[in-house]
Amino acid sequence: MKKTVLTALIFLLIGLALGYLLFSALNKGDSAPSASPTSQSKQSQLIQAALSAAELIRDGSYDKLSEAVHPEDGVYFVPYSYVDKDANQHFTTEQLAAFGTDESSYLWGYTDGEGAPIELTPKQYFEKYVYDEDYLNAPIIGRNYITMSGNSIENVAEAFPNCEFVDFHFPGFDEQYAGMDWTTLRLVFREYEGVYKLVAVIHAQWTI
Repeated sequence: MKKTVLTALIFLLIGLALGYLLFSALNKGDSAPSASPTSQSKQSQLIQAALSAAELIRDGSYDKLSEAVHPEDGVYFVPYSYVDKDANQHFTTEQLAAFGTDESSYLWGYTDGEGAPIELTPKQYFEKYVYDEDYLNAPIIGRNYITMSGNSIENVAEAFPNCEFVDFHFPGFDEQYAGMDWTTLRLVFREYEGVYKLVAVIHAQWTI
């Protein structure tokens, strides 16, 4: 009788040990790999660069903003989601630094639907096609993914290879428009000597 009980206890302990090993193996296999410290640091640097640039844009600090721009690539300004480098305005860091006193009108593109020329001074353009909403308080901030798109082709990845971007997105403002009044400020960056530098400022919204 004692031998039978002892044998049963041994098998029970063996079963518990095997069950624990199996449980540990399954949990280990199901757990998602955590981001490396380096990856997390890069993500943090990108978001911080975007927040800093957005703050300078909001404040109209063009001279300081120019320091955040890629010194070799300069910066493109895109009034709608689709990037056309042949048509979009491009500026060097020196040109951007002078925006505060630049009263020249530039052709930034054409209005969606109407096709009217967007001829504005830099200050006017920033007010209408860059910081037209309080993007620093946007409810959604996305990193390297398109938060919302309309009928425009989203080609930021093709237009700016080896770059990363941050979206400051408002999903809408007035319920009667059912989300069609969404708007996004998209800031595109490329690394330069280990630092994220601005290469494009894209204004995205619903297009016809």
